Amino acid sequence: MKITELYPDVITEDLNYELKTVLSQDNPLKWAKTIVRFANGEGGIIFVGVNDNRDAFGLSIEEIDKMKNLVVQINDRHIFPHAKYAFSMRSVDNDAERFILAIKVFLSDSVVRYRDGDFNETVYVKGDGYTTPASPEEIVSLSRKKHGVDNSVSDVPYDKKEWSRYLTVCGQYRKNNSLPDEKELQNEQIVSKDGYATTGLLMFKNDYNDPDSMITCRLWRGSNKAGEVLDTGRYTGPLLDVFDNALTFAAGCI
Repeated sequence: MKITELYPDVITEDLNYELKTVLSQDNPLKWAKTIVRFANGEGGIIFVGVNDNRDAFGLSIEEIDKMKNLVVQINDRHIFPHAKYAFSMRSVDNDAERFILAIKVFLSDSVVRYRDGDFNETVYVKGDGYTTPASPEEIVSLSRKKHGVDNSVSDVPYDKKEWSRYLTVCGQYRKNNSLPDEKELQNEQIVSKDGYATTGLLMFKNDYNDPDSMITCRLWRGSNKAGEVLDTGRYTGPLLDVFDNALTFAAGCI
């Protein structure tokens, strides 16, 4: 039986569908990165019990239960924020002894990462015919798409006293060293016309402390990531402070 007999829309693997024979417990990244990619994209469905030729051979109920439990386990331990998904099954034989497991992954409101250890997180997106780690530029674009960081308006009124560090740095890079006033920030759409800070500006607030600004640094022995980790640093807080801490960490590694 072909997968198209059960799911007519599934002609082949594409942006929204992926076919798996089984989900490996020994190498969960091989399939879990697809869950991350679907959550970061437009959602999608993973069909388990189907080979590359689109033959739906199916799995037993016991095997299906193991696959479900494995997905729950890996999502809980390695995928952050946790992906939202739903299971469904369809029989591939008249005796209803073997089934296709469909894992429908829903689009996430946040950028989803696969975490392997405390300081190793990877964002996965759709590459040229396969799932690939996202580049820094793709992560920024994805974050903007999901959060609207550039121009969405928060409910926090702008008060220059609460952005004194940000204004001081702005002044350092202006020809006359003057601080931008509220009107200038409104013209640049950094502050709304009615005086509220945009979500991007919030990250520069003196007392900002959400995890969105986190930068993780790591010093490895050798020229690749295969060696011993000599030092690590994880910094949160106002974005300018986070940058300063990261640069200090990097300078100490030279």
